[in-house]
Order: sequence, then C-alpha cells, then structure tokens
Amino acid sequence: MSLETAVTDIPSEDKTTSHVLSDMDQTRLGSHSSVASPQISRTEDVKQTIEELKLKVTDTAQINRLLQCDMEVLEKRVFNRYASSEVKAARTAQQDIGSDQIHIGESSLRLHGRFLGLLQSNTQYLADLAHRCSLSEIDEFLEILCSNIYGNQFNQHEEQLWLLTFLQVLARQFESTREFSSLLRSNSAAPRMMTSFAQRIPGQSYLREVLTPMLEKVLEIEESLDIGPLSIFNELREAGDVSSDPFNLHAAEEHPDYGRINEVAEKRYSKLKELIMTLLQSIFSSVDQVPYGMRWISKQIDLLARLRFQQASKQQTSSLLVGTFFLRYINPAILFPEKYLELKAPLTATAKRNLTVLARVIQMIANQTSQHKKIFIVNMRPFLQSLQGGIASFFENLCNVPDFFHYEQLDHYLSFVSSDNQIIMKPKKLENLKKLVAKYPPRSEALKRSFEDLEDLEVTSDPVMFNLSYEVAKVWWPIKFERSEELAGFLVAKSVLVDGFWANESSTSLAPDEIIASTANSYKRDVYKAAKTAFEEIRTKENLLNVLLDEVHLEVLRLGPYSVHLDQEVLKLEHALSVAKERNMYLRTQIKFLQKYLRASKHSMKHHSPITNVVLSANELHMNKILQYWTFEPHLWPMLYFQLRKTNHNFTLALHFRERLPPLLTFTFTLPDLLTLEEDTINLRCLKLARVPLINMLQRRLL
Repeated sequence: MSLETAVTDIPSEDKTTSHVLSDMDQTRLGSHSSVASPQISRTEDVKQTIEELKLKVTDTAQINRLLQCDMEVLEKRVFNRYASSEVKAARTAQQDIGSDQIHIGESSLRLHGRFLGLLQSNTQYLADLAHRCSLSEIDEFLEILCSNIYGNQFNQHEEQLWLLTFLQVLARQFESTREFSSLLRSNSAAPRMMTSFAQRIPGQSYLREVLTPMLEKVLEIEESLDIGPLSIFNELREAGDVSSDPFNLHAAEEHPDYGRINEVAEKRYSKLKELIMTLLQSIFSSVDQVPYGMRWISKQIDLLARLRFQQASKQQTSSLLVGTFFLRYINPAILFPEKYLELKAPLTATAKRNLTVLARVIQMIANQTSQHKKIFIVNMRPFLQSLQGGIASFFENLCNVPDFFHYEQLDHYLSFVSSDNQIIMKPKKLENLKKLVAKYPPRSEALKRSFEDLEDLEVTSDPVMFNLSYEVAKVWWPIKFERSEELAGFLVAKSVLVDGFWANESSTSLAPDEIIASTANSYKRDVYKAAKTAFEEIRTKENLLNVLLDEVHLEVLRLGPYSVHLDQEVLKLEHALSVAKERNMYLRTQIKFLQKYLRASKHSMKHHSPITNVVLSANELHMNKILQYWTFEPHLWPMLYFQLRKTNHNFTLALHFRERLPPLLTFTFTLPDLLTLEEDTINLRCLKLARVPLINMLQRRLL
C-alpha cells in the first residue's frame, strides 16, 4: 500500500496535494490558515458552547454530591435518632453549600494539592488500592475516587484517567480469577465501580431516559405482579377468594384452587411481560445513548474475558456482559429508583414489590436462565428464550465503539499532556484517604515522597462542613501501560491525525503533515511538538507509516461526520444539564422538608409530653375553632367525640358515637403528610362528615 493510496482512501473532493508530502518544508507546515474550513466559525462556536455546558454540568454535579451528603446526614438524624451529642454535628453539616471560610496554611494546601495531582495521575496505584482495600474500606474509597479525585465528569482528561483506573482494576480481577464463573462477583471492586459509574451524571441521564416509560406504567398498576403461586395463594386467602387448605408448591396442581391461582398468574404474567418488553425496547433502541464510558468498559470486559479464558465460548462471554450491564447498572436503578431518578410521586408499597419482581426477572435474563427460587411459572421459559437474540445483538452493538484515546476531542494526553485543575474534597474525606495510603503504601517514589512531605491539616472548625479546593500541581502524565517510546509517539501521532482529519472533514485532501500543522493551535504546545516529531520519524519507515495511515483511516470512518458529532454532543450535554438541575431541585426540596420535620419533632419534644391517646368532645373542638364545619344536627353533638391516638409518627383521628364501639370514621395521618399539607397552605381537609383545618390543629399543638 503506497502513501498516496492511503491518503486518497479518506473521502475527499481534491486530492492534488497528496503527492507533495515528501517535499513539505517547515514553512508549509505552518501555513494551515489558508486551508481552513468555511464552517470553522460555526464549529468554534459549537465547541465553545460545549465547553460552557460541560462547566455548568460539572458544577451542578459537584453541588448535587454535597447536597446528597447533607440529605444523608438528615435522614440518619430522622431515622436512626442520633445521640444528643451528635445532634449538633448533624445540624452543623446543613450549612450553605459551598462554604469555604476556613483558615488553613498555604503551604499545607500546596503540598496536599501536589499529592492529589500525583495520585490522580497514578492510575496503577489507584487500581492497586481498590484491589487491596477490605470490604469495609472499598465503598468509602470508591466514593472518594468517583466524587472527588475524578469528580469532574465532563473533563475528558479526568474521564479517561477514570476509565484507565477502571480498566486496570478489571485486569487485576481477571488475572486473579481462576474460574470463569467467579468473574466480577459482587464482593469485589470492579462490580462496585460499575454501580458507582451509574451514579455519575451521564449514567443517571441515560437511566432516566430508559427507565421512565417503564416506571410510569408500574405506578399506574395498583395490583401486585408477583407470579409466584404461593404468594398468589396467600393474597387470595387473605381476600377470602380461596379455601384455607395448605398449599404445597411440589403438589400445586393437586390443590383445589389451582385453577384460580393459575388464572391470576396468567393475568399478571401478561402485564409483567408488557413491562419487560417496554424496558428492553427502550434499552435496545438507545444503544447510541449509552454513556461512552459504559460502552468502552463493556468492550474491555469482553476482550479481557476472551484473553484470560480462551476456552470460554461466545455465549459465556456474552452472558458475562449481560450480567454486568443489567445486574450492576440497570437493576440497582429499578430497585431504588429514587436514588437515580426524580419520581413524580412516592412509590407505594405495591409499586416497590412490583419493581422487585421486575428486578428478579431482569436477573433471570442476565443469568440466561428461566428458573428462580422465588418466581415460578411455566410460560417464563419460552419468553426468556425469545429475548436472547435481541440481547445478543444489543451487546454486540454496545461494544462497537472506537478506542477512547480518539473518541474524545480535548486533551489527548498520553505521555505528553499536562493539566491544571482542582480537586474539591472535605478535610474528613482527605484524612480517610491518607489513612488508606498509609495502610497500603505506593510503590512510586515520587508519590511516596509527596505523601511523606504532607503536613497535618489544622482547621479551626468542624471539618465536616467545609469543602477545600486543592490546586493540583502541573504533572507530566506517565503512560499507564508499559509502552516503548516509539509506540508512545505512534499513538500521539495517530491521535492528532485522527482529530485533524475528522475536524477538517471539508478539507480531507490535506496531507498528514499538513493536518498536524493545522492542529498547532488546537493542542498544547507539548502535544503538537511530540506529534510532529513522532510523525517525522514514522514517515521514514514505510511499514509503520502504512499501519498508521490505515489506523487513522479506519478511526475517521468509524467516528462519522465531525459536525454531526458536535451537534449530538450539545444535545447530550443540554439533556445532562437538565437532569442535573432537576436532581438539584429535588435534593433541596428533600433537605428543606427533612429540616422542617426535625424542627417540628424537636418543638414537640421540647414543649409537650408525647400524646398517646386524647379524647376531645365535638363542642370543645367547635368552641376552639378547630372544627369549623359540622353536618350533624345540634342535638347529636353531646353524643359525638373525637379520639386522637399517636403511634410513633402516625396519628389516627377517629369520630365516635357514644355507646357504639366501632368509630363512625377513622383517618390516619403521618407527620410528613401533615407538614406537606401545611406547606401547601391547605387549610381544610374534608373528612366526609366533618371538615378539620389541619393547620389549626398544628398551631394548637394537638399533634
């Protein structure tokens, strides 16, 4: 294959410049302005828009992380009831987001910034740390890794470092696993990293797009979808629809009510099948919307499985991919949608049970089996088998992505790129990270010396409430895999050429060295010089040059039109920003509600003894203007009274008629319900026979 042929293989309108490659001089290398694309102005505007959107999404995501921590503190306060010594610390943590009024030495900040910069770039050590952490330490470390060390989710440089760390964790997992069936077990680091990835903004955006249609249908279903015969029998027995004869799964067909049970199971099965198909159709039709990182990781899992277990069949590797994607990514969002999505209404107990049933069926699909100890139905086997073809096709398309070194447009670093950025981290998290590093020391001398030079952080207030921004020092990013200098240069040249040909889609007649020259202002000087030097060396070796041009040609064809890619990226970022803002609003609303709940509880505990049972006459309620509208005849008032009972945070209001045991009517409220009604300024609540203003009841401290 000649050089001219390699160049002309790339689609172009004018190929007259390709023959002068060998005579290109230094002057021409710098004269790229004359061949600029007519659409360069629009392209630059779109790139600027993309950068602005990335900054907005990243800032919102970081704030959401802090809000999430604050909400968790409040939830622990509400549900776990901190000891009195912890109440102040929990309340202190709910200060305004972004507070950074903290006095700390400049030298200490600088040393910690240098340490974090080295740590961020050392993906080998981070992967080793994830591999060596105990089960009690891994979750905390992954939280620091995802939300702080690689918290800038739309910075290509950090995202690529995160993916490299993930890849090396996977490599260690595969290397240490002896049996194929033991790969990616739930108690190892790699599956937990997959779940952590789903909680990042790109992952949440995709999950929302895919799961919303199915969740809306689940919320509309009022009856249970559990198709287990024993569960159906218990439900029907409670409703009095079947006999009370014992039900034996092993002799189900012999039970006198088996026909009725099977009829209910068939109806539920039809609805369950409809929900599963809705979910799978959303997944299959949105393969292009799956976050690139998830697709790239799936591709690496498939590759590592085939390299490590060469005797494994294609079906086995496919099953591994299906299990990883569904069980570690889709299923957690189905079981706990409130952690990933913004729901229009709280999930009912029935909806939660139905989602659990759906998750079990998804688990059966992931395991490629039609048997499950908690789900039993004959019709499930052919249904699951009919899905295998579509699932196999989906995962084949899922793994069909270009190498990430050439997928992202900005900051192709490899061994030559430097970067300045910030890492935002609470001092408490930093101290926990330092404990892990001390327990599992790094092998890198530079990182080890930097860690030994750290000064203790001396803060003047509770470190829980502050967030420090560490200026990460400029660091030369080393190559993460042991490559020779020649191969490193080859990859840098390939990366720059791919970006150059791709970005200059209207001027693809340019020769490779012209393309490199045209990127002088697009890359940092070190990258441009490295690519230029590497290409000068490669062009002297015909075989290596042919390989380079073939690789560039294939990557450009795989990436598709550059302008279309930019437009799609803008749409994705706008959608991600919308999701992040909605999540932000949801978290702030929850925090406000929990704070109000705590204030109401504290006020009640401080000024009043707990109410367990209060009897109030109708006349007394009417005189105190608590009961405003009354439909009973006046001569019946002395015979009527209200009974208010409290159990935990539930309040039962019952209207009784004297000398009658059962109440005429009963209403049960929870304190959150009452606070919500008060927040919505709902003054009256119709109780069929009586209308009670709930706000007055709260103000009169009856609750």
